[in-house]
Amino acid sequence: MWIEEEHQRFNELWRLKYECTLTETEQRELDQLLDGLDLKVAEMLKSGMIRTDQEIEAAKNAVEALRAKNAKLNVIFAKRRAMMERAREQFLQFQAEYQFLKSEYERIAGHNAGYGLKL
Repeated sequence: MWIEEEHQRFNELWRLKYECTLTETEQRELDQLLDGLDLKVAEMLKSGMIRTDQEIEAAKNAVEALRAKNAKLNVIFAKRRAMMERAREQFLQFQAEYQFLKSEYERIAGHNAGYGLKL
């Protein structure tokens, strides 16, 4: 950032300013050092801000990708829930039909032995 000579000169001029013994020429030199420092700091901040902007943009893209993936997964899960509900309804229908047929068998045969597995 600053070379050692600039740093030492700045410290010396700042001390003179603090002691109120700074000449006009020295004040201009101090102002130039401060302006140069401001430019260097601004350049450092600029590159950091560019990097930060790039990271923010990458994060936004990642969030959008995750949102799109989440939306697709939600569609799949909604279809799965609907499928499971249909399967449950079919099972209940099969169970009711099984119970009806079992009752008919018992009524006709006069007993419940040998009809099959219980549900």
